[in-house]
Amino acid sequence: MQYLAITAVPGQPQAQIHYTETEPLKTVKQSLLVAFALTFIFCGISISLANQRRVSPELDVFDESAHLSYVLSLASGNIPHYGATLLPQARRTIDCESWFPAVPCNQPPAKPSKYKYQDNGYSYEVVQPPLGYIPYLLTASTNNNVVTALEQTRSGGFIWIYLSGLAVLLFAFLENLNLVTLAGILSLTLLNPIYTWAAGTVNNDSSGVFIAMICVLVIIAGRRYRRIAIPLSVLIGIVVGLSKGVFVVVPFALFSAVIIQNPPFGKKRTGLTQSLRLYLPAFLMLIFTFVGNSLWLEFQNLRAHLNPSVIAVPQGARQGLPSLSAVFHSLKDFFFLYSSYLGKFPVNIILEFIMLGTMLLIAYGRVLGKGSIQFFEPVEVIVDMNAGSLVLGLFCSVIATSIFMSFYSWVESGVSLVVPSRYFIALLPLMAIALASSSKRWFTALICISFPLVMALFQLTEVTSGTFWFTHF
Repeated sequence: MQYLAITAVPGQPQAQIHYTETEPLKTVKQSLLVAFALTFIFCGISISLANQRRVSPELDVFDESAHLSYVLSLASGNIPHYGATLLPQARRTIDCESWFPAVPCNQPPAKPSKYKYQDNGYSYEVVQPPLGYIPYLLTASTNNNVVTALEQTRSGGFIWIYLSGLAVLLFAFLENLNLVTLAGILSLTLLNPIYTWAAGTVNNDSSGVFIAMICVLVIIAGRRYRRIAIPLSVLIGIVVGLSKGVFVVVPFALFSAVIIQNPPFGKKRTGLTQSLRLYLPAFLMLIFTFVGNSLWLEFQNLRAHLNPSVIAVPQGARQGLPSLSAVFHSLKDFFFLYSSYLGKFPVNIILEFIMLGTMLLIAYGRVLGKGSIQFFEPVEVIVDMNAGSLVLGLFCSVIATSIFMSFYSWVESGVSLVVPSRYFIALLPLMAIALASSSKRWFTALICISFPLVMALFQLTEVTSGTFWFTHF
């Protein structure tokens, strides 16, 4: 069967009519119930993956005990200050469930041991703003059995998964995406192994996908409803800053993408004014993310009972200049967001290289001014922003973050920090949107949907040895 297609050809006054063998796909608006079903299916798979980590008795090696202590303090109505120590329950949890427990036990001891806790036992995560922990406040448990209490508290990450899925669905509805594209974005985002790992533990990284989608929705709302663009952008910027400081990577990427899509150079006043209106929502989100996070840090400094520099133990004397090697390793960790599963059949490593290659192809096409390269469609993926601009904006954000974090940690501790992959979780939705929205149908189905599902199947069935090594957090 042939289907009628009408396209406008640049330089020709009339649209061209031709026939295609491809049947138009149903959109989210046309099949809303199916879209809801897809969303909850992918949320369910994501929760199943996260649950593997939730029921694991060991604490996450990356600061979960400090996050747990912070959450328990917030749940009791107390915002901890600089100088506060880990709560007894958090220290008992470390004693029993640490990666390297000081007192191996099946049941928690009556009192915390004299184990030398990280950063001298101070609650060093008080530097984190509180909004990224809100779901954990609903599931926080003070059960005397720390094993049960930790599992219950970790369930808060499941709430973030559902909220993230619904935010993706809303985006697909507003942009009238087809069902295959929706499934591609959900698969690449919610089934990512680092995201599901974060959602199965107590931390604020698990809020990254939802926060990123909210930023994208602000860009859409700002273009459609100009009257609310400024106050909405300011509000969401503050929300981002009060969720986690490193989430600034999202408004930075969006702002870079908007500028790349609509460069201000060589434009007359009218065109420049129009471009500035396009820049404004992303720019305001970026600025007020810094404002929100800075206000939180100042609030904590005013309440401090101890100088924050005493809490964070210096790692070494500052020598020379910040390490370029740390910057390159940070870039590598971003590009390997999917290659944390090192089993006998590392399907996600294959996916990683395919995704990296396709993102480079998309960016290459944008630089050369080509809208379509082989299996990519010349379409806008967020309002009037094409995939090439979005990918280049992502690259700008990752490079800037890697350089800044390396220099900042060098100033603070004398050692250049390698930014772990989990700090880039908030960029997952932008990657997924760029890939799934601009790809031809077969590519979206094969790469964006099938590969993450196969990866999830291997993890759920534990076909290798039941041991999964997550090395890029």
